Amino acid sequence: MIVLRKSRRAQRWLHRVCVASMKKEEARRAVLSEYDSWAKKHPNQANMMGGFLFFRYLQTDKSDLLDFRAAGSKWPIVHGWIRDSVEKIS
Repeated sequence: MIVLRKSRRAQRWLHRVCVASMKKEEARRAVLSEYDSWAKKHPNQANMMGGFLFFRYLQTDKSDLLDFRAAGSKWPIVHGWIRDSVEKIS
């Protein structure tokens, strides 16, 4: 029987990947929850510009919700979350 052991370096890398994914999933849930609240208060703005006004709101008033790891701009990620959420409802 052969037992494969992961090096400590590989274990640390795997742990970082799992933690980053978990934090991003938590961020997704928090952003979508905030979007639901914001969209109820701003129904006309919620449908404008594909959610960009909401993203600007996040940047100015709720920047802690954008505190997740991402390569480059977070707008495409948040936009995708919103788009996927709205498509599920439709």
